[in-house]
Amino acid sequence: MYSGATSIRCFAKAASTCRPASLSWRRTGVDGGTEVHAMVRSDQQPCSVTYATNDFSANGGGRTYPATTFVCDLSMVASEIDFHCPTFDDELPVS
Repeated sequence: MYSGATSIRCFAKAASTCRPASLSWRRTGVDGGTEVHAMVRSDQQPCSVTYATNDFSANGGGRTYPATTFVCDLSMVASEIDFHCPTFDDELPVS
């Protein structure tokens, strides 16, 4: 198991060759945030990713909301992985 930039580079390499891989990260704000889990799906062409989010809040004693899952396309640019999902896009810096 790797952490930080090493994990992102490993995921980026797997994604660029459409090899199975997964990566999880957390985005936090003042009162809550989102856990994200991405998994490269090599069984579909073009290569796609299952992108699951799980929001949480510290307000009102704390709450975790139901997970939402999307099947997204992904693309690579020099400095980031771009997730292209049905209702949003997301970027993950590689470096």
